Amino acid sequence: MSFASSTPEPSPADAPRAAAESFCFPHEVRIRKSRDYAAVYAGQNKAGDQRLLIFAIRNAAGLTRCGLSVSKKNGNAVRRNRIKRLLREAFRLTRRELPPGLDLILIPRQIEIPTLAEYQESLRHLTRKLARRLSQESSSPNMEPIPQIPDASSAEG
Repeated sequence: MSFASSTPEPSPADAPRAAAESFCFPHEVRIRKSRDYAAVYAGQNKAGDQRLLIFAIRNAAGLTRCGLSVSKKNGNAVRRNRIKRLLREAFRLTRRELPPGLDLILIPRQIEIPTLAEYQESLRHLTRKLARRLSQESSSPNMEPIPQIPDASSAEG
């Protein structure tokens, strides 16, 4: 009588759960403390487009973390909460494609609420732009560059 390995193989029923966990939004990828927000703003590295302004700094955690700043200028509470939900979802879905080791603060522009796809496009583009800029700034011998992630369009699917 032979025994299988001690680790059970995942069943087909666990496949959706495993896929969902890869797109989760855990606490460790959220910026929640005011000192973390202040550090990102103090770094003064920002990039923007017509939909989004992003501030960024490098972090030592190796994870890309996200914080949101949606002011009252964006509308009433219902509208601001919708924008925050869309931004969190855009980050959650694109997190695996973003360069690692960044702290990001996402600030929406005061326009009509963009679609989720538009926020995802802005997030990908602006984050890569900031990662390149931060890598160029950190080209001193004491700092290692941020590894670049290839575009999703060039990856095998």
